[in-house]
Amino acid sequence: MKILNDGNPPWSEALVHFGIKGMRWGQRKAKTGPNGKPMPTRKQLRGMDKANRAKQKAADKKAIEKDDQSIRDARARVGQAHANIRAAKKKYKGDKKMIGKVAARSILEKTTQKDFDTINTANRITSRERTGLVIAAITVGAAEGALKAF
Repeated sequence: MKILNDGNPPWSEALVHFGIKGMRWGQRKAKTGPNGKPMPTRKQLRGMDKANRAKQKAADKKAIEKDDQSIRDARARVGQAHANIRAAKKKYKGDKKMIGKVAARSILEKTTQKDFDTINTANRITSRERTGLVIAAITVGAAEGALKAF
């Protein structure tokens, strides 16, 4: 602060601040959140993010493995599903004459829906097969590029 006409030259003025008693240099008071609890530091946030990413990755891996297992199970049942569909179609031919075409068709669709779902699931590819296809495509692409160079 400048006191007018105190007799000191203007270049000798200095603003001096000693801080708050007990406050340490370089340390700040912890911020509090809306609930009154201290906010996590950046380091703590990074640790929480890393833990959540690892948790999500494990959950994704588990879901992929479950999906792959359902594909393998469907492939084991696909022969029985085809047999069930053939039997249902034979029954449909008989029912069509007895109860009518529309009613027989709805019965056929209801009985074969599960078998068609099994066949569709069996036709999907597993994650391991997908990885193999990607590697094969990359290898073929690299080989074609090498052949074009010659």
